[in-house]
Amino acid sequence: MIRFFQNKNTVETVGEPSKPTQRFPKNTIIKIGLGGLVFAGAYIIILLAVQRNFEVYRLFYADTAWMQAAHGDNLAGLLPLFFIPFLRGVTNGFFVLALLSVIAKNKFVFIIAICLVVIAPGLGNIAPSPLYPDTVRFLLMASMTVVPMSSGIFLGNVLWGK
Repeated sequence: MIRFFQNKNTVETVGEPSKPTQRFPKNTIIKIGLGGLVFAGAYIIILLAVQRNFEVYRLFYADTAWMQAAHGDNLAGLLPLFFIPFLRGVTNGFFVLALLSVIAKNKFVFIIAICLVVIAPGLGNIAPSPLYPDTVRFLLMASMTVVPMSSGIFLGNVLWGK
């Protein structure tokens, strides 16, 4: 992995060190916010189009305000239904921002690195868990890998710049 992600474009300079923020594109906060919107949108699409169609998943999360909001029963759950995935997308954006200064090989490698970082928590659901029924665990694994990957691909393309 070190050979794959190594930065061969480094040049040693003598003199004044460059500022670390010179590598980051302009309007980075806005781009990370857009990444949060992409994350929240993808999450809501996966929740409404796939996950809530499984009865085991609906019954497991029936008492939560956000699942009740997904069914139209509880309007107070609309805020956590959108805001929590938005915050996850924004924090993912800030966490992968460091990769931009480390990986300068090319855009494809940068996007692969982002996707590997953001899908790691979802892959933890591969192992059986006494906390979730198997169907719920597989649906969580699917959403925790597909949604961050779509956000990671978006962030990789937007943050890389020109």
